[in-house]
Amino acid sequence: MPCELLQEPYFAKVRAEVVKMLKRNGWTQTRIADELNLSQPLVSQYLRKKAHSVQINKRMDLAVREVADEITGLFLTGKANRTVLAVETICRQCKLLRTNGVGCSIHMSVSPIFQTLSGCSSCHLTNSGIELLTSERREIIQRLETAFSQLQKLYSIKRLVPQIGLQVVYGTTSISSILDIAGFPGRVSVYKGNLIKVSNPEFGASEHTARLLVLLHNLHPKYRAVIGLSFIPDLLKNIHKIDIEFDVTNTIPGGLDPDGGLLALVNRPSVGIEGIIYLCADSPETLVDYLSGLVS
Repeated sequence: MPCELLQEPYFAKVRAEVVKMLKRNGWTQTRIADELNLSQPLVSQYLRKKAHSVQINKRMDLAVREVADEITGLFLTGKANRTVLAVETICRQCKLLRTNGVGCSIHMSVSPIFQTLSGCSSCHLTNSGIELLTSERREIIQRLETAFSQLQKLYSIKRLVPQIGLQVVYGTTSISSILDIAGFPGRVSVYKGNLIKVSNPEFGASEHTARLLVLLHNLHPKYRAVIGLSFIPDLLKNIHKIDIEFDVTNTIPGGLDPDGGLLALVNRPSVGIEGIIYLCADSPETLVDYLSGLVS
């Protein structure tokens, strides 16, 4: 039952998003219906935004956009076996959502019986691969929580917190999307001189910083952790720095030093945009160790 409860709204939203993306790329309704094996009236409904408009979950909505973009690419490029690949893509993301615990809140909202279950693990016992993934992700969450506790103890850490809040993210050993990266929902802020968090770290919680880490990890897989700090000229000493315009170009220039340990990606301030220094490392522990010497 859990799989059916999760997949029905998920598949519906993915289909709707793919239809809209193909239409924006110039496909006719007839071609979309034929290629996706849908009725033309249903395609028309998707395009009029009258079908499956219910909001599921913020993290699931994010997953829908990602997987729909990937599937749309399969059809636009005429990829062989694209229908099979599309189903595999949906199933892969669906497993990630269940593993990350997103399905739990959905199941409880759809069926009250799940609210009475204690320690339910229905979505995590389908095969050993998912169980191994869950173990790694639990460790990532724990290490982020430990890093936050250590940051709270650092003297004058508050001067490094941007006005928009501080974000620390940490990803799996093989990052392919922002759903492989955990962060703090709502960011970390300062209240009465102390660091505070809105909630415990979650996967898919920080879209902006996580997208940056995806790009960085693809260039050099050793980078798995990033913290966003206030832009303070000459803040970081003896660290390889690269200027970026992440909000504008969503790219990271080449020339990174894979053997240089810490790396600083500097997004300089401009009109209406706060400057941020993204300090990058292999783990949150490395980030905390460096900041300990910087502000203590």
